[in-house]
Amino acid sequence: MIEITGNIWDYYDEGYSICITTNGFVNSKGCATMGKGIALQAKRYFRGIDRKLGDMLGGPTVVGNPSNWFIIEEIAPRVFTFPVKRDLGICTPNNVVEHMTWKFKIGDIAPGWALKAEIGIIRDSLILLDTRHTNKRFDEIILPRPGCGAGELNWKWDVKPLCEEYGDWLKVITWD
Repeated sequence: MIEITGNIWDYYDEGYSICITTNGFVNSKGCATMGKGIALQAKRYFRGIDRKLGDMLGGPTVVGNPSNWFIIEEIAPRVFTFPVKRDLGICTPNNVVEHMTWKFKIGDIAPGWALKAEIGIIRDSLILLDTRHTNKRFDEIILPRPGCGAGELNWKWDVKPLCEEYGDWLKVITWD
């Protein structure tokens, strides 16, 4: 893994493959919830990506599996989803993002967008990403620090050690 700085969309425009971090939650309109960070930017960059991803996750009545791996080729070529959160979860004292703690009580079911990112899901996503790389789907890929924005994980202590297990083909970007 190599850490880089810059704007991920500049890299995309130069022809790099990129990842967008996702939570697997599908809203009542059948769209994937893409309300913060790189997911929100992707929703603005690629018209209809939230609908397409919602369809791939199972639509409004079937909740997607956070370990699913999608390439949204017809809408967003060279863009991979990278799950970091579950689709739904039962609230505990430690798994809801700070700005949403007022909205949910312990034991409530919360949507993925209100949950913190999970190391196990990030590990699974990295393994799938490595498999894609090994199968030569891409040479290099740009990944924002997974789970470290709206997922509230710590890059240095929680996530970086996982990413460091992978080769130089994995570029983890920090915004400059």
